[in-house]
Amino acid sequence: MNLLKPVTVAASISLLAACGAAPAATPSSDPSATATVLSQSAESSPVAPSPTEPANAAESDQEALRTAAQTYSDAYLTGDGDSAYSLLSARCQARIEISEFASMVDMAKSMYGSALPFTSFSADISGDMARVTYTFSVQAINQTDEPWVKEEGTWHEDDC
Repeated sequence: MNLLKPVTVAASISLLAACGAAPAATPSSDPSATATVLSQSAESSPVAPSPTEPANAAESDQEALRTAAQTYSDAYLTGDGDSAYSLLSARCQARIEISEFASMVDMAKSMYGSALPFTSFSADISGDMARVTYTFSVQAINQTDEPWVKEEGTWHEDDC
């Protein structure tokens, strides 16, 4: 989160306030051969996803990113420094000690004290990087184009 990025404690306080193709049929004069090829083609066609499954990998990635961002936000706003820190990218963890980060998370808890659900969410994903924008009922903590990175298959906040 931009407002939650680890800079300094004082700066943080001010920021907190403020596809499979069917096989080709070979020409044949035998109609039963054509019917067999068409039948096999229909049997091997991919089944449409059920309404509860993501339609494709991009949709799945979008949902995984939204879940990670909400989990990070919840941990940060409720003072769960260890959980929030674990959702920082390796690059950010190398730049800030957990004790300093935990101090910022404690301040956020004293200001907000509870998890806040997103009122809106959008993400521009490009490979293993993303820019995420999300809003809350508290405008001061809205995030715009927050950087996220996928490390070992999991999204991590990368705004440090």
